[in-house]
Amino acid sequence: MPSWCAVERTVIKQELRCIREGAHHEHPAVLFRTFSARISLGIATRAMSHQIPSSYEALLAEALPKLDELFAKRNRPVHERPFEAARFIVDHMVVEVSGDTKDDYLSKPWFAGIYLPVIRWYEQRYGTELPHPKYPSAHGLVSHFGALYTLRVEFVISDEDQDGHRWVRFPKEVLPAEEPLDWLASPPPLCTLKPNRREALASTSRHVANRLRCINNDLNTATYPSDTVRRMATSVIRHLDKAALDATSLSHDAHALVPWELQMACEKTMKVYLTQSKLAFPEVHDLRSLNRLAEPTLNWFEGSRSLAAFPTAARVLKWRYGELTPPTATDIWRMYGAVIELVHGYASRMERKYTFNNFAVQLKKAPWH
Repeated sequence: MPSWCAVERTVIKQELRCIREGAHHEHPAVLFRTFSARISLGIATRAMSHQIPSSYEALLAEALPKLDELFAKRNRPVHERPFEAARFIVDHMVVEVSGDTKDDYLSKPWFAGIYLPVIRWYEQRYGTELPHPKYPSAHGLVSHFGALYTLRVEFVISDEDQDGHRWVRFPKEVLPAEEPLDWLASPPPLCTLKPNRREALASTSRHVANRLRCINNDLNTATYPSDTVRRMATSVIRHLDKAALDATSLSHDAHALVPWELQMACEKTMKVYLTQSKLAFPEVHDLRSLNRLAEPTLNWFEGSRSLAAFPTAARVLKWRYGELTPPTATDIWRMYGAVIELVHGYASRMERKYTFNNFAVQLKKAPWH
């Protein structure tokens, strides 16, 4: 009978070689039996305290660097790798569990004995932030006495109830219990603001947050004729996000790029709408000509009014290439306000099969988490 360490190395190397080759190889049962016998104690009898024998830690120390390298080559985000690695270990390295089976193992408490050491290994390699999934968000922009501030708007909200279950919400607007002023980065001294100034800032923050959440919801629920068009639509939020970050940068060069990001947010939204409506359009940056093509089916003539507050494509390109002095904070705020109205107007009028208004779902807590 081969030694435990030899079995470990044989199983890991053979399994990793097989997954690289795209096929799973059935190893001799004696290797899996020996492997299972060594790890089953930590999984089956110590699941509640999550204690794992040192042999399992040694297995992870040898296997996870190779697995992680493979995930990196496949461009897997770091936050997806711990769960994928834990599933790989169960699917390909564990054959039997004392007193239980591998069937439906994600619903079994003993999976904690596999998963938790894996997540700890990833935290030691990448820190405590990257290995954990993040809910999507974007930065908005607000003005206060002519100064620009970023506002971080969450698109998914997760709350744990008293039973340990989790409510996951997909808000389309600011919810009654939320306070957008709390989302400002480096805010002004809110406690000393006059009531009318505080209310004005709160109203602006709420309006911008409502627009961003509604845009995100509408772009993610619209129907698209192809994945290419879908990718173009879902990138709009990223342009709005970058515009807000560039607008509040200390670099004047970054300020000159804000109009381009806003231009792209509008242009992509308009072209997605035209594509969805089966309307041909020229490959141009001219927002006004694109808007004229859309007006007959869009049935939203306020778009022309918002466009009047946005510069021409020629001027935007001059800013982009440093041919003009960067726009002022006042200019940027005017352009930003016009763009979020334009994008919202187009996105809300796109075709969709389903509409989700502040949709929420309750998720049962995993027994191994």
